[in-house]
Amino acid sequence: MTDYAHTRYAERNRLAKASALADAAVALGYRPYELRIVRVEDDPVWPTVADRDRRLAVRRRAGMTRSASAETWIAALELLDARERETASRTRGSDCAARCGYVVMPVRSASGERTFYLDPHPHPAGRTRLEERGGIVVAHMIAGHETPPEDAPLYRQHLASCPRSPDAPARRWAEAPRCPVCREPMDGGVYLADPTYRSHPCCDPRGEVTTNDRTIALARTPARQAPRRPRPTQRGRPTPPDRSVLIRLPAPQETPRDGLLPGRR
Repeated sequence: MTDYAHTRYAERNRLAKASALADAAVALGYRPYELRIVRVEDDPVWPTVADRDRRLAVRRRAGMTRSASAETWIAALELLDARERETASRTRGSDCAARCGYVVMPVRSASGERTFYLDPHPHPAGRTRLEERGGIVVAHMIAGHETPPEDAPLYRQHLASCPRSPDAPARRWAEAPRCPVCREPMDGGVYLADPTYRSHPCCDPRGEVTTNDRTIALARTPARQAPRRPRPTQRGRPTPPDRSVLIRLPAPQETPRDGLLPGRR
């Protein structure tokens, strides 16, 4: 029986798809660690839902209507990493970030006092413009009150996307899926692996947790319901009895008159 998944035709088709995905990722400015599909050995962070959404955007940019396999995405990320290193080394020199080990472009500021470490490819959220002054490429940071130019490519600082930067846990917390009950973040790896994990087990709106062998009911406080209005009486039908609970108050005691207690006049 022929295994068509490992034939030469399948390999060429997989390589063509990986090349198209890598080109689309370069056009959108995504890095390999923003499109993770499997967990790296030295990376404690699992792929998140935001990674899946970015892969979907890359796939649509590449013109692919069907989802790519894991082998295709792994090949695409390898091609993307190779193209980043080639671009950075060919244009403005490359260096590896000390935290994550991914390639960056060190560019001096216009004043020469600072060095900015930029991602190799332009990004829609970039705020750094590269200018050539006296044969030297310098970085110009666009302030908040300045309008970004539409014709010049803008680059993003590496700290804004580095998976090991001090702000990386806050970014993962902001990108994590939210529980529809308590609105707190959920585990992204379990969310992708288990299609039934769409809320915290303790926040399950059904009031139960399903395990492999049994269903455990949770002790939850029943939600308050609005009081029902009495139905209007229809002609020819008797009025339904009122089943509401009546609260009987104690009868008021007799007020003493002329200083005498009741019953002793």
